[in-house]
Amino acid sequence: MENLDYIVTSEDAGLRLDKLLVKLCPEFSRTRIQNYIDNGYVLINDIEPKNSAKVKLNDAVTAEWPDDSELEVLPEKMDLDILYEDH
Repeated sequence: MENLDYIVTSEDAGLRLDKLLVKLCPEFSRTRIQNYIDNGYVLINDIEPKNSAKVKLNDAVTAEWPDDSELEVLPEKMDLDILYEDH
């Protein structure tokens, strides 16, 4: 995913930051966006905001998305006791 540089328009002014980013980047869930905001990947006018921050007209929203492709989920053998099985 490419980084984001966005100047807030009158159409988007007043939206919560997390909702704006979900609108601009629909491939990310709102939870993931909120996590990125919390971890400092998103700035408004070069300042780290909160998820609930509302954007204003002409605010500069920038995001440097982390490279999640490095994460690899591997299967793991687990010994589980089955307590109930419905047929």
